[in-house]
Formats: sequence, C-alpha cells, structure tokens
Amino acid sequence: MPKFPLAAALALVVSFAAVAEQSTQHPTQHFRWRDAQGELHYADLLPADALKSGYDVVDDRGLLIRRVEGTRTPEQLKAAQEAAEQAASAKRAANEQARRDRQLLAAYPSEDELQIAHREQLASLDQNIHTDELNLKNQERALSDLLAHAADIEHGGKPVPKFIADKIAEQRQAVADQRNTLDQHRAERAETAMRLDQELAHYRALRAQREAEYGGS
Repeated sequence: MPKFPLAAALALVVSFAAVAEQSTQHPTQHFRWRDAQGELHYADLLPADALKSGYDVVDDRGLLIRRVEGTRTPEQLKAAQEAAEQAASAKRAANEQARRDRQLLAAYPSEDELQIAHREQLASLDQNIHTDELNLKNQERALSDLLAHAADIEHGGKPVPKFIADKIAEQRQAVADQRNTLDQHRAERAETAMRLDQELAHYRALRAQREAEYGGS
C-alpha cells in the first residue's frame, strides 16, 4: 500500500481548514423579497420590483444578514418626514407636561396648599368683577342723568344742544365698553374656575400615582 507523505497530509488538512474558515467568514449571500402579492421569493439576482420595495440579504441557511430598504417616492419621503416631525412634537409635548407636573408637585406639597392658591386666584378675579359692576352702575347713572337733562330741555320746547347730544352718545359708548369689560372678566372667571378644577383633578391623579410608585414618599 503506498504511503501518503506526512507533509502532504498536513498541508491538505490546513487547506481544508482554510476553506472551511473562509466559508464560515464569508457565507454565500442570497436575496429574499416579497412581490406585490405578498409572495416570498429567494434568488441570487434581484428584479427591479425588489429594488423598489426593498429586500433582505440572507445566507445559505436563510438567516438575515442585513435589510435593504427600497427606494421611496417623494410623497413617501414627505409622509415619513411629517410622521417623524409629529413624533418629535409629541415627545416634546410629553416632556414639557412631565416638567410642569414636577413643578406642580414641588410647588404644592399638599392639596390644601393648592386649594388655597386657587381660592386666592378666584378672589382676585371676583374683586375685578365687583369693581366692574360698580363702574358700570356709575356709567349708567351718568347716562341716566344726561338723558333726563335732555328730556327736560325737550319738554321745555327747546332742541337738545349738540354738545349734550354728543355727551349722551359718548356716555352710551362708555356704558357699552364697561359692560363688555364686565362680560370679559366674568368669562375669564368661569374659564379660570374650570381650569383650576382640572388642575386639581390632575394634581390628585399625580399624587395618587406618586403614592402608588413610591409609597407616599
């Protein structure tokens, strides 16, 4: 039986090992994609549709090596950009809300302190409304006096002088302006009361969440 040289045998083993290592480090690559009907395909060459829709590069065992995204139309790029901007905006809003929540809890360690602050805000608005009501009564009284004076002149058979008629017109406008101011302050008071009720409910929810997470600490 012929003898196989030892050196040749060793060289053959090293050669096989190198091939195996090369095969392991650089496996054969294939392509995988889905067509317009959703059917899965494997091939060594890619059709144009796969380049547009995107495809996977896989090895001999079908394991994913990398994902290659398809080309996108300007409309798709615009939609993706808008979606990214909306997500970023939502994240900023969430971060801002979290910051305000921390400030609210830090500013008012107890619900009683928050309610005292709310009552002070409403009391200030009530004072403005009370002042508006007094001013409106004074403006209406002044208008009533001017109208009575004009009526006395007319009853005497004389025309109302222009300067008195002008004063009456000015006073009517002053009354209308004061009523508008009063209506605005009343609406502001109602809106503030609703906002403070919402803030109190939100504060209670934050405190409950905090107590659930940290045991009231």
